[in-house]
Amino acid sequence: MPRREYAVDATAGVGSTLIVLYSMSYDAALLSRLPFMNHAAERGLSQIGALRAPGTRVVVVTPEPVAEEVLEYYLRDASGFSEDELPGIRARLELHRPRPDGDGALDARTLGDAELMAHLRKAVADSGSARLVNFAASAEGDELAAALGVAAEQAPAAHIRDMGGKLGGKRVLRLANVPTPGGPLERLHTPDEVIVACRDLAAEPDPPTRVALKLDDPKWGAGVGTVVLDLAAAVTGDLAGAVVKQAQPWPDVVADMAVGGAILEAFLLDVVASPSGQAAIDADGEVRVISTHDQLLDGDRYIGCVGPASAPLVERMREHLAATGKVLAGHGVRGTFGVDFIADTDGVLLATEINLRKVGPSHVTAHVADAASLDAHFVHHRVHEPAVLAHRTIGDVVEGLRSRGLLFDHTSRTGVLLHMLGAIPGCGYLETTAVESTRARAFDLDRRLRAALGLAPVDDPVRL
Repeated sequence: MPRREYAVDATAGVGSTLIVLYSMSYDAALLSRLPFMNHAAERGLSQIGALRAPGTRVVVVTPEPVAEEVLEYYLRDASGFSEDELPGIRARLELHRPRPDGDGALDARTLGDAELMAHLRKAVADSGSARLVNFAASAEGDELAAALGVAAEQAPAAHIRDMGGKLGGKRVLRLANVPTPGGPLERLHTPDEVIVACRDLAAEPDPPTRVALKLDDPKWGAGVGTVVLDLAAAVTGDLAGAVVKQAQPWPDVVADMAVGGAILEAFLLDVVASPSGQAAIDADGEVRVISTHDQLLDGDRYIGCVGPASAPLVERMREHLAATGKVLAGHGVRGTFGVDFIADTDGVLLATEINLRKVGPSHVTAHVADAASLDAHFVHHRVHEPAVLAHRTIGDVVEGLRSRGLLFDHTSRTGVLLHMLGAIPGCGYLETTAVESTRARAFDLDRRLRAALGLAPVDDPVRL
């Protein structure tokens, strides 16, 4: 398949240009365990809806070719373009992938492709205005934006380590007067340092029963870099024996901690909700709260979300998001960020970390933005079921849901949206979003969707 799969019509009207490049830096060991993340850049196709604005052009760069079935779904079903609109829409859409093929982050590979860079520079020069829509700030992303002479949505990379890691994020939250779980504000690099920190926590007047050890590097999201320890066992010095929950082998955690460090904090046992919110800081430093949602977790692993968050929490969450954004903006951070929270049975709301990037449901809210203005509710799932899905084709899944009347309807603004379709064959991975007018109706639609896919139902876990 040629690198340039779809080309812009040079005679189209001059307008704004979006260069969409969802580059994500994943550890090779993580990708070996979660191969579907190789398809994560497909989330950038959520930006295709911007083509609804006359004259706007969208240039999407992905590490691998986008299957025609996937593009057809995003154009017709997810974005809702009519048959009459499609020729003009396709004329203002480009899909590219950098050469040569290989490993490495997408932004770095793009920088190394002289032909593609020359084409992107021309696309910028031919437009009235342009910007880089990236997933997360990176040194390569900053360099790419500078080379193209455009602003990057997520920037700058210099702040990611300081404020996007677990330790830096907690410091920002405390500067913003947002309540956080107890624990030392220090980076730990060795098991011995973790044992000392555990003993210090155990000596406090009301020590927690369990603690969370979180790898500090911002690359560790969705609970993959978190280990839950029994505090009483940890103080004896046997950390491996104190592990209650973990997403990766203990030796791997120790090795990564030696390089990037980790933090230790109290782990709440009576959590009844794990909400999160996303906000954005514009070029002028103004903060805008975008959305709130309740996270769906398998242990500490993020597997989806329900939006908006439970009503009793939303107002406090919005206040905390705005306060956090003000501190971040004051330090020069720009772009989308998220804050994860936990809530206990007494209604205590604590912020656990900041994510300086587009967060889990960013591509979901990009699709349901119009529906959100109509008080839409959604249930979003990350489905990794190789035994159920890996033998299916993209067309099988899409047409099967269409035949049951479950796909998103752009008139009623309700129905099912699909994401990362390219990860279905082979990986058995798919992301789904059920959109409805109420939370209960969204869960009912989600149950019908999961039944159609041969998956067990998931009930609303929030007990507020």
